[in-house]
Amino acid sequence: MEIEIKLPKLSEETGEGVIEGWVKKEGDVVEKGDVLLIVESEKVSMEIESEYSGRLTRIVAMEGDVVEWGETVAYIEA
Repeated sequence: MEIEIKLPKLSEETGEGVIEGWVKKEGDVVEKGDVLLIVESEKVSMEIESEYSGRLTRIVAMEGDVVEWGETVAYIEA
């Protein structure tokens, strides 16, 4: 089953973030709690952890992309 990974809400003031980079790449095995990517908002850089275990099958938001919270950034095959 493929699960959408969505950008969580970064702060009350900001509704979007910029993808600084991916720690994991497509095909990597991911455990719940592993850092997937780093996102920068107006005030802070944040490590986004996986809520699921599985294999990272598709990355749809690339480095430098501006992504709104709740938007899909990747997919994990559970």
